[in-house]
Amino acid sequence: MQFNNLIIKYNSKNFQPSFKSKNNNQPNCEIDNDKNKKKKTIIISTAVSIPFVTLGIIYGIKSHKKTNIYNDLPCVMQKNEFLSTLKTKKRENYQKTTQNMEKGIFQLDLHSHSNYSDGYAKVENILNQACEYGNKIYNKTGNKFIFALTDHDSVEGVIEALEIIKKDPKKFKNIKFVPGVELSFNILDKDMQIKSGELLIHCINPNDKNIQSLTTKTKNNRKIMIDKTIENLGVGYSINELKKYFLKDNYETFAYNLHYRVHNYAQIKNRVNKMAKEQSCEPCELFEKLMQKYVFDINGKRKIQKPNITYEGFDKFLIANKIETKTKAFDEEIEKKCQKYSPKVVNGKIVGESENNFEKIIETLKDDKNLIIGFAHPYFFAKDLVNPKETLTYMVKNSKGLIKTTEKFHMGYSNSIDKAKIEECNKILDDLNLEPLGGYDNHKANFI
Repeated sequence: MQFNNLIIKYNSKNFQPSFKSKNNNQPNCEIDNDKNKKKKTIIISTAVSIPFVTLGIIYGIKSHKKTNIYNDLPCVMQKNEFLSTLKTKKRENYQKTTQNMEKGIFQLDLHSHSNYSDGYAKVENILNQACEYGNKIYNKTGNKFIFALTDHDSVEGVIEALEIIKKDPKKFKNIKFVPGVELSFNILDKDMQIKSGELLIHCINPNDKNIQSLTTKTKNNRKIMIDKTIENLGVGYSINELKKYFLKDNYETFAYNLHYRVHNYAQIKNRVNKMAKEQSCEPCELFEKLMQKYVFDINGKRKIQKPNITYEGFDKFLIANKIETKTKAFDEEIEKKCQKYSPKVVNGKIVGESENNFEKIIETLKDDKNLIIGFAHPYFFAKDLVNPKETLTYMVKNSKGLIKTTEKFHMGYSNSIDKAKIEECNKILDDLNLEPLGGYDNHKANFI
């Protein structure tokens, strides 16, 4: 079958092709913009075969899905500009000292968090502070302030930031905003143990379906893992107890390896349940009494943060406070129940839906030519590896060209860490020809 003239109309938000015969003399491939309906019309004249039209529709849909609606914002930094800029910056350009700020030497911060993950700053406040500082250094040096928002496994903050910028682009003329995300990953090490790390991904399209699958979908899977594990543990275990001491009310699903928190809660609560039988008291009341003393100081201030509450720590607390019990700190049967929905190694591979494997991340993003992947605070990941050089090399060489950067100038390392070990890790990544970048990994209410 053939059409003498064919019109394909599609809406920019919802691709809905329609076919009509048109009997006027239009050029062979004219694109007509209907401004009132905000639709585009493709008019294909003469004899056009159905296979060609079908291919065109498929291509149109594919291209439409990859469109980044924020690319036209002047202050949003794209991949090529991002990479070329990194080549011109040094460590001092990432150092937020008073002197560097006064002279305009501090010019970049490519690792930061908002209250959409574990930061305390609101997105609007981050933008306003960046904008104010950007205006100052531009007036002094002619350079714009470059910064990235990289929340943990979350892109909601980036979407909000881009929407704010879109409303008043001129306000942000002296900054360069890099949409990003800090994506957690698991990888199987040489000792057949699961090791975890984080990747900084810059120049993302936050609405891309693949980015969404690695963030929003993963967070939902973490919630499912938590709910199913509590259900599997059975009577005597409570999601409310877990939230109170180990999680936020929103399940804190931006945080990776939440299954460890669930496991620690299960071991502690199992032990307290048995202790309650020894003392002939109510288990929930005893759990509350002991956890209040273990987690908080005498003034009610939290002394042990949620990710650091462990069954080993609870055991030390009992010993230190001379609380006698014949119960054991760890129960194999409880661990088996927790493992059912947690990441684990089966036949030499990591299985589980609540965390993203490194290989899965690369496979998911391999066709995205606009983003850049790099190692976040690489020493924190490398220190737990059996052979850091071998694993880091494997990751770079099997990233399909996506890993191009490393946070060599991470400003959040503690002074207690041996600097020689950090440099040893950086040397490995330098030898792999990765571009260095840096950031403060800021979580505070004030960004600048």
